[in-house]
Amino acid sequence: MEITLNRNKQYSKYPHTVGSKRASAPPTQGWKRFMTHRGRSLNGVRFLIIAACSLVPLSSAAASRSFASGAASGQFAVPLAQAQETQPETGGVPRPDHVVIVIEENHSYSQIIGSPSAPYINSLANSGALFTNSHGVTHPSEPNYLDLFSGSNQGVTDDSCPHTFGSGVANLGSELIGAGLTFGGYSENLPSVGSLVCSAAGGYVRKHNPWSNFTNVPSADNMPYTSFPSNYSTLLTVAIIAPNMNNDMHDGTIQQGDSWLQSRLDPYVQWANTHNSLFIVTFDEDDFTQANQIPTIFVGPMVRAGQYSETINHYNILRTLEDMYSLPYAGYSGTASPITDVWSGGGGSTATPTSTRTPSRTATPAPTDTPTGVATSTRTSTRTSTPLPTNTQPASTPTVVSTPSRTAVFSDRFSSGDFSAWTTHSSGLVVQSSVVLSAMYAAQGNTSNGNTYAEKNLPTTYTNGYARVYFNIASNSSTVTLLKYRTSTGSLIAGLFVTASGKLALRNDVAGTNVTSATVVTGGSWHSLELHLAVNGPVSTAEVWLDGQSIGDLSTTIDLSGSGSIGRLTIGELQSGKTYSVYLDDVVFDTQFI
Repeated sequence: MEITLNRNKQYSKYPHTVGSKRASAPPTQGWKRFMTHRGRSLNGVRFLIIAACSLVPLSSAAASRSFASGAASGQFAVPLAQAQETQPETGGVPRPDHVVIVIEENHSYSQIIGSPSAPYINSLANSGALFTNSHGVTHPSEPNYLDLFSGSNQGVTDDSCPHTFGSGVANLGSELIGAGLTFGGYSENLPSVGSLVCSAAGGYVRKHNPWSNFTNVPSADNMPYTSFPSNYSTLLTVAIIAPNMNNDMHDGTIQQGDSWLQSRLDPYVQWANTHNSLFIVTFDEDDFTQANQIPTIFVGPMVRAGQYSETINHYNILRTLEDMYSLPYAGYSGTASPITDVWSGGGGSTATPTSTRTPSRTATPAPTDTPTGVATSTRTSTRTSTPLPTNTQPASTPTVVSTPSRTAVFSDRFSSGDFSAWTTHSSGLVVQSSVVLSAMYAAQGNTSNGNTYAEKNLPTTYTNGYARVYFNIASNSSTVTLLKYRTSTGSLIAGLFVTASGKLALRNDVAGTNVTSATVVTGGSWHSLELHLAVNGPVSTAEVWLDGQSIGDLSTTIDLSGSGSIGRLTIGELQSGKTYSVYLDDVVFDTQFI
Protein backbone atom coordinates (compact mmCIF):
# COMPACT_ATOMS: atom_id res chain seq x y z
CA MET A 1 0.00 0.00 0.00
CA GLU A 2 1.27 3.44 -0.85
CA ILE A 3 0.42 6.41 1.33
CA THR A 4 0.70 9.95 0.03
CA LEU A 5 0.75 12.50 2.81
CA ASN A 6 0.30 16.22 2.67
CA ARG A 7 3.78 17.23 3.73
CA ASN A 8 2.57 20.66 4.78
CA LYS A 9 0.90 18.96 7.71
CA GLN A 10 3.69 18.64 10.24
CA TYR A 11 3.64 16.87 13.56
CA SER A 12 3.22 20.30 15.12
CA LYS A 13 3.17 19.03 18.66
CA TYR A 14 6.70 17.73 18.24
CA PRO A 15 8.89 20.74 17.28
CA HIS A 16 12.12 19.86 15.58
CA THR A 17 15.33 21.07 14.03
CA VAL A 18 18.22 19.65 12.12
CA GLY A 19 21.21 18.76 14.27
CA SER A 20 24.57 20.41 13.98
CA LYS A 21 27.02 18.98 11.48
CA ARG A 22 30.61 18.01 12.01
CA ALA A 23 33.55 17.48 9.73
CA SER A 24 33.80 14.01 8.25
CA ALA A 25 36.79 11.80 8.93
CA PRO A 26 39.89 12.35 6.80
CA PRO A 27 40.52 9.84 3.98
CA THR A 28 43.10 7.97 6.02
CA GLN A 29 40.45 7.11 8.59
CA GLY A 30 38.44 5.26 5.95
CA TRP A 31 41.40 2.94 5.26
CA LYS A 32 42.08 2.56 8.98
CA ARG A 33 38.45 1.66 9.55
CA PHE A 34 38.61 -0.95 6.77
CA MET A 35 41.65 -2.50 8.40
CA THR A 36 39.85 -2.73 11.77
CA HIS A 37 36.44 -3.84 10.47
CA ARG A 38 34.53 -6.79 11.95
CA GLY A 39 36.04 -6.61 15.40
CA ARG A 40 39.74 -6.40 14.61
CA SER A 41 40.08 -2.99 16.19
CA LEU A 42 43.60 -1.63 16.62
CA ASN A 43 42.49 -0.34 19.98
CA GLY A 44 41.07 -3.70 21.00
CA VAL A 45 37.85 -2.11 22.23
CA ARG A 46 34.38 -3.00 21.06
CA PHE A 47 30.94 -1.65 21.79
CA LEU A 48 27.43 -3.05 21.35
CA ILE A 49 24.00 -1.45 21.27
CA ILE A 50 20.69 -3.26 20.87
CA ALA A 51 17.88 -1.05 19.72
CA ALA A 52 14.09 -1.52 19.75
CA CYS A 53 11.58 1.32 19.40
CA SER A 54 8.70 2.52 21.53
CA LEU A 55 6.35 5.43 21.45
CA VAL A 56 5.55 7.57 24.39
CA PRO A 57 1.94 8.61 24.67
CA LEU A 58 1.16 12.16 25.49
CA SER A 59 -1.88 13.50 27.27
CA SER A 60 -5.24 13.27 25.57
CA ALA A 61 -5.65 16.94 24.73
CA ALA A 62 -3.79 18.24 21.70
CA ALA A 63 -2.36 21.18 23.58
CA SER A 64 -1.02 19.08 26.39
CA ARG A 65 0.59 16.69 23.90
CA SER A 66 3.14 19.41 23.06
CA PHE A 67 6.45 19.53 24.84
CA ALA A 68 7.72 22.92 25.90
CA SER A 69 10.42 23.98 23.50
CA GLY A 70 13.67 25.50 24.67
CA ALA A 71 16.84 26.54 22.94
CA ALA A 72 19.98 24.65 23.77
CA SER A 73 23.18 26.50 24.52
CA GLY A 74 25.79 27.08 21.82
CA GLN A 75 28.09 24.20 21.00
CA PHE A 76 31.32 23.83 19.09
CA ALA A 77 31.81 21.58 16.11
CA VAL A 78 35.07 19.73 16.74
CA PRO A 79 36.88 18.04 13.83
CA LEU A 80 37.04 14.29 14.34
CA ALA A 81 40.80 14.10 13.86
CA GLN A 82 41.21 16.51 16.74
CA ALA A 83 38.45 15.28 19.02
CA GLN A 84 39.62 11.67 18.98
CA GLU A 85 42.68 12.76 20.98
CA THR A 86 40.57 14.37 23.70
CA GLN A 87 40.17 12.38 26.92
CA PRO A 88 37.08 12.35 29.19
CA GLU A 89 37.11 14.70 32.12
CA THR A 90 38.17 13.90 35.67
CA GLY A 91 35.53 11.87 37.47
CA GLY A 92 34.34 10.56 34.12
CA VAL A 93 33.18 7.17 32.95
CA PRO A 94 34.84 3.77 32.49
CA ARG A 95 35.92 2.39 29.14
CA PRO A 96 34.25 -1.00 28.76
CA ASP A 97 35.50 -3.50 26.24
CA HIS A 98 31.91 -3.90 25.03
CA VAL A 99 28.66 -2.03 25.60
CA VAL A 100 25.22 -3.39 24.78
CA ILE A 101 22.23 -1.05 24.68
CA VAL A 102 18.81 -2.58 24.16
CA ILE A 103 16.07 -0.12 23.23
CA GLU A 104 12.59 -1.56 23.44
CA GLU A 105 9.33 -0.03 22.20
CA ASN A 106 6.41 2.00 23.47
CA HIS A 107 6.14 1.13 27.15
CA SER A 108 6.37 3.29 30.23
CA TYR A 109 8.38 2.74 33.39
CA SER A 110 5.31 1.63 35.33
CA GLN A 111 4.31 -0.88 32.65
CA ILE A 112 7.65 -2.71 32.85
CA ILE A 113 9.22 -2.25 36.28
CA GLY A 114 7.44 -4.57 38.70
CA SER A 115 5.44 -6.24 35.95
CA PRO A 116 5.11 -10.02 36.21
CA SER A 117 5.16 -10.07 32.41
CA ALA A 118 8.80 -8.87 32.37
CA PRO A 119 10.67 -11.08 34.84
CA TYR A 120 13.97 -10.93 32.97
CA ILE A 121 14.09 -7.15 32.65
CA ASN A 122 13.21 -6.85 36.33
CA SER A 123 16.02 -9.24 37.22
CA LEU A 124 18.37 -6.89 35.36
CA ALA A 125 16.91 -3.96 37.31
CA ASN A 126 17.70 -5.75 40.56
CA SER A 127 21.25 -6.67 39.57
CA GLY A 128 22.22 -3.39 37.93
CA ALA A 129 21.60 0.37 38.02
CA LEU A 130 17.94 1.27 37.56
CA PHE A 131 17.24 4.86 36.50
CA THR A 132 13.91 5.87 38.01
CA ASN A 133 13.66 9.20 36.18
CA SER A 134 14.63 8.32 32.62
CA HIS A 135 12.68 9.78 29.68
CA GLY A 136 12.29 9.62 25.95
CA VAL A 137 12.91 12.92 24.18
CA THR A 138 9.71 13.16 22.15
CA HIS A 139 7.04 11.17 20.29
CA PRO A 140 6.77 9.09 18.12
CA SER A 141 9.48 6.45 17.76
CA GLU A 142 11.75 7.49 14.90
CA PRO A 143 12.87 10.86 16.31
CA ASN A 144 13.93 9.11 19.54
CA TYR A 145 16.13 6.66 17.65
CA LEU A 146 17.77 9.55 15.82
CA ASP A 147 18.21 11.45 19.11
CA LEU A 148 20.02 8.51 20.67
CA PHE A 149 22.18 7.83 17.62
CA SER A 150 23.00 11.37 16.51
CA GLY A 151 21.98 13.77 19.29
CA SER A 152 19.19 15.26 17.17
CA ASN A 153 16.00 14.21 15.42
CA GLN A 154 17.53 15.71 12.24
CA GLY A 155 14.22 17.41 11.47
CA VAL A 156 12.21 14.17 11.55
CA THR A 157 9.11 14.48 13.73
CA ASP A 158 7.15 11.42 12.59
CA ASP A 159 7.76 7.80 11.56
CA SER A 160 8.21 8.59 7.86
CA CYS A 161 10.62 6.84 5.51
CA PRO A 162 13.06 7.16 3.81
CA HIS A 163 15.50 9.80 5.06
CA THR A 164 19.12 10.45 4.09
CA PHE A 165 21.61 12.56 6.05
CA GLY A 166 24.93 13.57 4.52
CA SER A 167 28.51 12.84 5.45
CA GLY A 168 28.81 15.99 7.55
CA VAL A 169 26.11 14.96 10.04
CA ALA A 170 27.80 13.50 13.11
CA ASN A 171 26.50 10.34 14.76
CA LEU A 172 27.74 7.62 17.05
CA GLY A 173 28.73 5.36 14.16
CA SER A 174 30.72 7.99 12.28
CA GLU A 175 32.40 9.15 15.49
CA LEU A 176 33.58 5.64 16.32
CA ILE A 177 34.83 5.05 12.78
CA GLY A 178 36.63 8.38 12.82
CA ALA A 179 38.37 7.35 16.05
CA GLY A 180 39.65 4.12 14.50
CA LEU A 181 36.99 2.00 16.20
CA THR A 182 34.20 -0.01 14.58
CA PHE A 183 30.41 0.07 14.45
CA GLY A 184 27.66 -2.30 13.32
CA GLY A 185 23.87 -2.27 13.42
CA TYR A 186 21.86 -5.52 13.49
CA SER A 187 18.15 -5.43 12.60
CA GLU A 188 15.93 -8.47 12.95
CA ASN A 189 14.36 -9.44 9.60
CA LEU A 190 16.39 -6.92 7.59
CA PRO A 191 16.30 -8.56 4.13
CA SER A 192 20.02 -8.21 3.37
CA VAL A 193 23.20 -6.35 4.29
CA GLY A 194 22.87 -2.69 3.35
CA SER A 195 19.15 -2.91 2.57
CA LEU A 196 17.35 0.46 2.60
CA VAL A 197 13.77 -0.83 2.42
CA CYS A 198 11.31 0.93 4.73
CA SER A 199 9.73 -2.32 5.93
CA ALA A 200 9.96 -6.05 5.31
CA ALA A 201 8.16 -9.27 6.11
CA GLY A 202 8.61 -10.44 9.67
CA GLY A 203 8.27 -7.00 11.24
CA TYR A 204 11.41 -5.11 10.17
CA VAL A 205 10.96 -1.32 9.97
CA ARG A 206 13.60 1.21 8.98
CA LYS A 207 12.23 3.78 11.43
CA HIS A 208 13.95 1.69 14.15
CA ASN A 209 17.22 1.58 12.20
CA PRO A 210 18.72 5.10 12.37
CA TRP A 211 22.21 4.18 11.15
CA SER A 212 20.76 3.25 7.74
CA ASN A 213 19.97 6.95 7.16
CA PHE A 214 23.54 8.29 7.41
CA THR A 215 25.86 8.22 4.41
CA ASN A 216 28.94 8.34 6.67
CA VAL A 217 28.02 4.94 8.12
CA PRO A 218 29.05 2.24 5.57
CA SER A 219 26.26 0.10 4.15
CA ALA A 220 28.22 -2.98 5.24
CA ASP A 221 27.56 -1.94 8.84
CA ASN A 222 23.78 -2.19 8.28
CA MET A 223 23.30 -5.91 8.90
CA PRO A 224 20.55 -8.46 9.59
CA TYR A 225 20.37 -9.78 13.14
CA THR A 226 21.40 -13.20 11.80
CA SER A 227 24.89 -11.71 11.34
CA PHE A 228 25.25 -11.02 15.06
CA PRO A 229 28.25 -13.05 16.29
CA SER A 230 27.95 -15.86 18.81
CA ASN A 231 31.63 -15.43 19.66
CA TYR A 232 31.44 -12.19 21.61
CA SER A 233 35.16 -11.59 21.40
CA THR A 234 34.61 -10.74 17.71
CA LEU A 235 32.06 -8.03 18.42
CA LEU A 236 32.55 -4.64 16.83
CA THR A 237 33.20 -1.62 19.00
CA VAL A 238 29.53 -0.66 18.71
CA ALA A 239 26.71 -2.92 17.60
CA ILE A 240 23.08 -1.80 17.75
CA ILE A 241 20.48 -4.57 17.65
CA ALA A 242 16.90 -3.73 16.66
CA PRO A 243 14.38 -6.54 17.27
CA ASN A 244 11.43 -6.72 14.91
CA MET A 245 8.07 -5.12 15.71
CA ASN A 246 6.81 -8.25 17.45
CA ASN A 247 9.85 -8.82 19.63
CA ASP A 248 10.47 -5.18 20.66
CA MET A 249 7.03 -4.96 22.36
CA HIS A 250 5.65 -2.58 19.72
CA ASP A 251 3.21 -5.12 18.28
CA GLY A 252 4.02 -8.09 20.50
CA THR A 253 3.35 -8.43 24.21
CA ILE A 254 5.62 -7.43 27.09
CA GLN A 255 6.14 -11.10 27.88
CA GLN A 256 7.13 -11.86 24.28
CA GLY A 257 9.69 -9.06 24.22
CA ASP A 258 11.06 -10.00 27.63
CA SER A 259 11.46 -13.65 26.63
CA TRP A 260 13.13 -12.70 23.33
CA LEU A 261 15.59 -10.47 25.18
CA GLN A 262 16.49 -13.18 27.67
CA SER A 263 16.94 -15.96 25.12
CA ARG A 264 19.01 -13.82 22.70
CA LEU A 265 21.02 -11.57 24.98
CA ASP A 266 21.37 -13.17 28.40
CA PRO A 267 24.37 -15.20 27.22
CA TYR A 268 26.07 -11.91 26.40
CA VAL A 269 25.07 -10.43 29.78
CA GLN A 270 26.64 -13.38 31.60
CA TRP A 271 29.74 -13.19 29.46
CA ALA A 272 30.01 -9.44 29.95
CA ASN A 273 30.27 -9.84 33.73
CA THR A 274 33.68 -11.46 33.34
CA HIS A 275 34.87 -9.49 30.31
CA ASN A 276 34.73 -5.83 31.37
CA SER A 277 31.60 -5.22 29.32
CA LEU A 278 28.39 -3.27 29.78
CA PHE A 279 24.73 -4.00 28.98
CA ILE A 280 22.08 -1.25 28.74
CA VAL A 281 18.33 -1.70 28.36
CA THR A 282 16.16 1.30 27.57
CA PHE A 283 13.03 2.21 25.59
CA ASP A 284 12.59 4.72 22.79
CA GLU A 285 9.51 6.22 24.41
CA ASP A 286 6.64 5.36 26.70
CA ASP A 287 3.03 4.70 25.75
CA PHE A 288 2.45 8.29 24.61
CA THR A 289 2.05 10.12 27.88
CA GLN A 290 3.40 13.62 28.33
CA ALA A 291 5.78 12.39 31.06
CA ASN A 292 7.42 10.01 28.59
CA GLN A 293 9.03 8.11 31.47
CA ILE A 294 10.77 4.92 30.40
CA PRO A 295 12.83 2.15 32.01
CA THR A 296 16.60 2.41 31.63
CA ILE A 297 18.96 -0.14 33.18
CA PHE A 298 22.77 -0.49 33.17
CA VAL A 299 24.29 -3.90 34.01
CA GLY A 300 27.96 -4.86 34.14
CA PRO A 301 30.94 -5.46 36.43
CA MET A 302 31.73 -1.72 36.50
CA VAL A 303 28.18 -0.78 37.59
CA ARG A 304 27.21 -0.11 41.22
CA ALA A 305 23.78 -1.73 41.65
CA GLY A 306 20.96 0.45 42.94
CA GLN A 307 18.31 2.96 41.97
CA TYR A 308 19.33 6.35 40.59
CA SER A 309 16.93 9.27 40.50
CA GLU A 310 18.71 11.84 38.34
CA THR A 311 16.80 12.97 35.24
CA ILE A 312 18.26 11.50 32.05
CA ASN A 313 17.21 10.93 28.46
CA HIS A 314 18.73 9.68 25.18
CA TYR A 315 21.14 12.63 24.97
CA ASN A 316 22.68 11.75 28.35
CA ILE A 317 23.20 8.14 27.24
CA LEU A 318 24.81 9.24 23.97
CA ARG A 319 27.05 11.70 25.82
CA THR A 320 28.13 8.93 28.22
CA LEU A 321 29.02 6.61 25.33
CA GLU A 322 30.99 9.36 23.61
CA ASP A 323 32.95 10.06 26.79
CA MET A 324 33.69 6.35 27.21
CA TYR A 325 35.62 6.37 23.93
CA SER A 326 36.85 10.00 23.89
CA LEU A 327 34.63 10.86 20.92
CA PRO A 328 33.42 14.28 19.79
CA TYR A 329 29.86 15.24 20.70
CA ALA A 330 26.99 14.89 18.23
CA GLY A 331 24.12 17.35 18.41
CA TYR A 332 22.58 17.85 21.83
CA SER A 333 24.84 15.34 23.52
CA GLY A 334 27.27 18.24 23.79
CA THR A 335 24.92 20.06 26.17
CA ALA A 336 23.92 16.95 28.14
CA SER A 337 25.73 15.67 31.23
CA PRO A 338 27.40 12.26 31.13
CA ILE A 339 26.19 9.66 33.59
CA THR A 340 29.00 9.42 36.16
CA ASP A 341 27.48 8.25 39.44
CA VAL A 342 26.77 4.59 38.71
CA TRP A 343 30.31 3.34 38.27
CA SER A 344 31.97 1.23 40.94
CA GLY A 345 35.45 1.34 39.49
CA GLY A 346 35.70 -2.42 39.86
CA GLY A 347 35.28 -3.28 36.21
CA GLY A 348 36.35 -0.79 33.60
CA SER A 349 39.30 1.53 33.76
CA THR A 350 38.12 5.04 34.56
CA ALA A 351 39.50 7.46 32.02
CA THR A 352 41.37 10.53 33.25
CA PRO A 353 42.25 13.64 31.25
CA THR A 354 45.66 14.17 29.76
CA SER A 355 44.93 17.42 27.96
CA THR A 356 42.16 19.79 26.94
CA ARG A 357 41.50 20.91 23.40
CA THR A 358 40.40 24.19 21.94
CA PRO A 359 38.09 23.80 18.95
CA SER A 360 39.44 25.07 15.65
CA ARG A 361 36.09 26.61 14.74
CA THR A 362 34.02 29.24 16.41
CA ALA A 363 30.88 28.38 18.30
CA THR A 364 27.83 27.60 16.20
CA PRO A 365 24.41 28.15 17.78
CA ALA A 366 22.72 24.84 18.52
CA PRO A 367 19.43 24.10 16.78
CA THR A 368 16.22 24.45 18.72
CA ASP A 369 15.03 20.99 19.63
CA THR A 370 12.57 19.81 22.25
CA PRO A 371 14.39 17.56 24.69
CA THR A 372 12.43 16.24 27.65
CA GLY A 373 14.06 15.58 31.00
CA VAL A 374 17.66 16.09 29.94
CA ALA A 375 20.33 17.07 32.44
CA THR A 376 22.38 19.77 30.76
CA SER A 377 25.81 21.30 31.06
CA THR A 378 27.35 24.35 29.41
CA ARG A 379 29.78 23.60 26.59
CA THR A 380 32.80 25.92 26.57
CA SER A 381 35.85 26.19 24.37
CA THR A 382 37.62 23.54 26.44
CA ARG A 383 36.08 20.22 27.19
CA THR A 384 35.61 20.68 30.91
CA SER A 385 33.41 18.59 33.15
CA THR A 386 30.15 19.71 34.72
CA PRO A 387 29.22 17.04 37.26
CA LEU A 388 25.71 15.81 37.76
CA PRO A 389 23.85 17.01 40.86
CA THR A 390 24.79 15.12 43.98
CA ASN A 391 22.45 12.18 44.48
CA THR A 392 21.60 10.30 47.59
CA GLN A 393 23.78 7.23 47.75
CA PRO A 394 21.66 4.39 46.36
CA ALA A 395 21.19 1.20 48.26
CA SER A 396 23.46 -1.61 47.19
CA THR A 397 20.41 -3.63 46.17
CA PRO A 398 17.48 -1.73 44.66
CA THR A 399 13.95 -2.25 45.86
CA VAL A 400 11.72 -2.50 42.79
CA VAL A 401 8.27 -1.07 43.34
CA SER A 402 5.66 -3.40 41.89
CA THR A 403 3.24 -1.67 39.53
CA PRO A 404 0.77 -3.86 37.65
CA SER A 405 1.03 -3.81 33.86
CA ARG A 406 -1.75 -1.72 32.34
CA THR A 407 -4.50 -3.44 30.34
CA ALA A 408 -6.56 -1.71 27.65
CA VAL A 409 -10.31 -1.37 28.13
CA PHE A 410 -10.90 -3.65 25.12
CA SER A 411 -8.70 -5.39 22.56
CA ASP A 412 -9.09 -8.22 20.07
CA ARG A 413 -6.71 -9.70 17.51
CA PHE A 414 -9.22 -12.38 16.47
CA SER A 415 -6.86 -15.03 17.85
CA SER A 416 -9.91 -17.06 18.90
CA GLY A 417 -10.85 -17.41 15.24
CA ASP A 418 -14.28 -15.89 15.80
CA PHE A 419 -16.14 -12.82 17.12
CA SER A 420 -16.55 -14.11 20.68
CA ALA A 421 -14.97 -10.93 22.09
CA TRP A 422 -17.60 -8.76 20.40
CA THR A 423 -21.19 -8.06 21.42
CA THR A 424 -22.59 -8.49 17.92
CA HIS A 425 -21.51 -8.68 14.30
CA SER A 426 -23.09 -8.91 10.87
CA SER A 427 -22.88 -12.03 8.75
CA GLY A 428 -21.01 -10.03 6.10
CA LEU A 429 -17.91 -9.76 8.33
CA VAL A 430 -16.02 -13.03 8.65
CA VAL A 431 -12.82 -14.24 10.30
CA GLN A 432 -10.28 -15.69 7.85
CA SER A 433 -6.63 -16.73 7.83
CA SER A 434 -5.49 -15.92 4.29
CA VAL A 435 -4.67 -12.23 4.79
CA VAL A 436 -3.53 -11.39 8.32
CA LEU A 437 -1.51 -8.72 10.10
CA SER A 438 0.74 -10.79 12.36
CA ALA A 439 -1.35 -13.43 14.13
CA MET A 440 -3.33 -16.34 12.68
CA TYR A 441 -6.61 -14.57 11.88
CA ALA A 442 -8.08 -11.26 10.76
CA ALA A 443 -11.60 -10.08 9.95
CA GLN A 444 -12.70 -9.52 6.35
CA GLY A 445 -15.56 -7.55 4.90
CA ASN A 446 -16.11 -8.39 1.24
CA THR A 447 -19.38 -7.29 -0.28
CA SER A 448 -21.20 -5.66 -3.14
CA ASN A 449 -24.34 -5.09 -1.13
CA GLY A 450 -24.57 -6.05 2.57
CA ASN A 451 -23.06 -4.48 5.66
CA THR A 452 -19.90 -5.82 7.32
CA TYR A 453 -19.35 -4.76 10.91
CA ALA A 454 -18.62 -5.91 14.47
CA GLU A 455 -19.67 -3.96 17.55
CA LYS A 456 -18.53 -4.01 21.17
CA ASN A 457 -20.58 -2.67 24.09
CA LEU A 458 -17.97 -1.04 26.32
CA PRO A 459 -18.05 -1.73 30.10
CA THR A 460 -19.05 1.87 30.87
CA THR A 461 -19.39 5.20 29.03
CA TYR A 462 -16.46 7.46 28.23
CA THR A 463 -16.13 11.12 27.34
CA ASN A 464 -12.54 10.49 26.28
CA GLY A 465 -11.59 7.53 24.12
CA TYR A 466 -8.84 6.24 21.85
CA ALA A 467 -9.58 3.50 19.32
CA ARG A 468 -7.12 1.84 16.95
CA VAL A 469 -7.63 -0.62 14.14
CA TYR A 470 -5.26 -2.04 11.56
CA PHE A 471 -6.78 -2.15 8.08
CA ASN A 472 -5.92 -3.37 4.61
CA ILE A 473 -8.13 -2.23 1.74
CA ALA A 474 -7.93 -4.72 -1.12
CA SER A 475 -10.41 -2.77 -3.23
CA ASN A 476 -13.18 -0.20 -2.87
CA SER A 477 -15.35 1.46 -5.50
CA SER A 478 -17.37 3.18 -2.77
CA THR A 479 -16.74 4.68 0.64
CA VAL A 480 -15.91 2.16 3.35
CA THR A 481 -16.13 2.85 7.09
CA LEU A 482 -13.30 1.55 9.24
CA LEU A 483 -14.03 2.82 12.75
CA LYS A 484 -17.06 4.30 14.50
CA TYR A 485 -18.02 5.54 17.99
CA ARG A 486 -21.62 5.16 19.21
CA THR A 487 -23.43 5.94 22.45
CA SER A 488 -24.58 3.17 24.77
CA THR A 489 -28.05 3.44 23.20
CA GLY A 490 -26.67 3.09 19.67
CA SER A 491 -26.70 6.71 18.49
CA LEU A 492 -23.87 7.48 16.09
CA ILE A 493 -21.23 9.96 17.28
CA ALA A 494 -18.25 10.04 14.88
CA GLY A 495 -15.97 7.79 12.86
CA LEU A 496 -13.39 7.40 10.12
CA PHE A 497 -13.84 6.17 6.55
CA VAL A 498 -12.01 6.02 3.23
CA THR A 499 -13.60 7.58 0.17
CA ALA A 500 -13.90 5.86 -3.20
CA SER A 501 -10.92 7.93 -4.35
CA GLY A 502 -8.85 6.64 -1.43
CA LYS A 503 -8.87 9.71 0.81
CA LEU A 504 -9.15 9.39 4.57
CA ALA A 505 -12.14 11.23 6.04
CA LEU A 506 -13.74 12.06 9.40
CA ARG A 507 -17.50 11.70 9.83
CA ASN A 508 -19.33 13.85 12.40
CA ASP A 509 -22.56 11.85 12.71
CA VAL A 510 -24.09 14.27 15.21
CA ALA A 511 -23.84 17.23 12.84
CA GLY A 512 -24.14 15.10 9.69
CA THR A 513 -20.93 16.51 8.17
CA ASN A 514 -17.70 15.10 6.72
CA VAL A 515 -14.14 16.42 6.68
CA THR A 516 -11.99 14.88 3.94
CA SER A 517 -8.21 14.81 4.34
CA ALA A 518 -5.57 15.39 1.68
CA THR A 519 -4.10 12.09 2.85
CA VAL A 520 -4.56 9.40 0.19
CA VAL A 521 -4.51 5.71 1.06
CA THR A 522 -4.14 3.19 -1.76
CA GLY A 523 -4.82 -0.45 -1.13
CA GLY A 524 -2.79 -3.56 -0.65
CA SER A 525 -0.94 -3.17 2.66
CA TRP A 526 -1.66 -3.05 6.37
CA HIS A 527 -1.88 0.32 8.10
CA SER A 528 -2.75 1.45 11.59
CA LEU A 529 -5.52 4.00 12.15
CA GLU A 530 -6.26 5.67 15.47
CA LEU A 531 -9.05 8.05 16.47
CA HIS A 532 -9.06 10.03 19.70
CA LEU A 533 -12.39 11.62 20.55
CA ALA A 534 -13.01 13.89 23.54
CA VAL A 535 -16.77 14.47 23.79
CA ASN A 536 -17.43 17.96 25.15
CA GLY A 537 -20.45 19.38 23.35
CA PRO A 538 -19.65 22.14 20.84
CA VAL A 539 -15.93 22.11 21.70
CA SER A 540 -15.32 18.38 21.33
CA THR A 541 -11.93 17.31 19.97
CA ALA A 542 -10.96 14.76 17.33
CA GLU A 543 -7.38 13.61 16.68
CA VAL A 544 -6.41 11.15 13.95
CA TRP A 545 -3.20 9.20 13.29
CA LEU A 546 -2.36 7.04 10.30
CA ASP A 547 0.67 4.80 10.74
CA GLY A 548 1.73 6.90 13.71
CA GLN A 549 1.60 10.16 11.74
CA SER A 550 -0.76 12.88 12.86
CA ILE A 551 -3.33 13.74 10.19
CA GLY A 552 -3.50 17.46 10.79
CA ASP A 553 -6.50 18.27 8.61
CA LEU A 554 -8.62 15.75 10.53
CA SER A 555 -7.33 16.65 14.00
CA THR A 556 -9.63 19.47 14.97
CA THR A 557 -12.41 20.76 17.20
CA ILE A 558 -15.83 19.43 16.23
CA ASP A 559 -19.35 20.23 17.39
CA LEU A 560 -20.96 17.24 19.11
CA SER A 561 -23.73 19.21 20.82
CA GLY A 562 -26.41 16.90 22.15
CA SER A 563 -24.30 13.75 21.87
CA GLY A 564 -23.99 11.28 24.70
CA SER A 565 -20.73 9.70 25.82
CA ILE A 566 -18.95 6.86 24.02
CA GLY A 567 -20.58 3.55 24.89
CA ARG A 568 -19.95 1.32 21.86
CA LEU A 569 -17.07 0.70 19.45
CA THR A 570 -17.79 -0.42 15.91
CA ILE A 571 -15.41 -1.57 13.18
CA GLY A 572 -16.41 -2.00 9.55
CA GLU A 573 -19.29 -0.71 7.46
CA LEU A 574 -22.79 -0.32 8.96
CA GLN A 575 -24.47 0.63 5.70
CA SER A 576 -25.39 -1.73 2.88
CA GLY A 577 -25.30 -1.11 -0.86
CA LYS A 578 -21.54 -0.54 -1.11
CA THR A 579 -18.77 -2.42 -2.92
CA TYR A 580 -15.40 -3.04 -1.25
CA SER A 581 -13.06 -5.64 0.19
CA VAL A 582 -11.32 -4.74 3.45
CA TYR A 583 -9.40 -6.62 6.15
CA LEU A 584 -9.43 -5.51 9.80
CA ASP A 585 -7.24 -6.64 12.71
CA ASP A 586 -5.72 -5.80 16.11
CA VAL A 587 -8.50 -3.59 17.47
CA VAL A 588 -7.95 -1.67 20.72
CA PHE A 589 -10.03 0.82 22.73
CA ASP A 590 -8.57 2.66 25.70
CA THR A 591 -8.64 5.96 27.56
CA GLN A 592 -5.11 6.96 26.51
CA PHE A 593 -2.97 6.90 23.38
CA ILE A 594 -2.41 3.34 22.21
